[in-house]
Amino acid sequence: DLARKDAALDLAKKDAALVLAKQAAAHRSQLLRAKNAELGKQQQEALRQIAGQAVVVNRCLFELCLNCYGKGGATTSDQHKHFVQHKLVTKSGRQLSARALHTLQLLQRLKPTTAQAKQVVRELEAFMHILSRGMHVVNVDRAVQVPGVYVGGPEPLCSAMAVFVVEMQKDKLLDLPVVLLNEAYEPECLLVGGNATVLPA
Repeated sequence: DLARKDAALDLAKKDAALVLAKQAAAHRSQLLRAKNAELGKQQQEALRQIAGQAVVVNRCLFELCLNCYGKGGATTSDQHKHFVQHKLVTKSGRQLSARALHTLQLLQRLKPTTAQAKQVVRELEAFMHILSRGMHVVNVDRAVQVPGVYVGGPEPLCSAMAVFVVEMQKDKLLDLPVVLLNEAYEPECLLVGGNATVLPA
């Protein structure tokens, strides 16, 4: 009987230790999400400061939005995967979600060379790799001289970036107006308040 009691006590201690460990891990995760969200806000404010010049910030905007999102894991890669799976594509992973498809359809009315939905899905899923090897922060000194925050580039990157930005705006994770540029660095439309719309005259 004494041996059984000791074994039960040891088991209870292990269970309690496991519960405490899980609580500690959850607390650390919560603190990290809060820290990332605050970092995202600070990055947005930094973007406001540099918006006095024309600058393309695909990678920067991508990362600060995911910092504000903060779900799916501790790394940007984990958060990117979670956002795409839960917000931008269907469960099968082969099609855009209804709301992302709606954004793409809005874009198609404004932009003559919009990518097809399947191309956008592939681009969104590979964003981490694509933005790592491509344009991060580029001063635009050719077609655009108007101050502001810009994203874009060749298709299907341009359309995928537009869908990503608009969906982040819809979730109140990005409150900056963003101008979408085509591969020639020409303004195509304005992404603001979770909508794609014509540029102001």
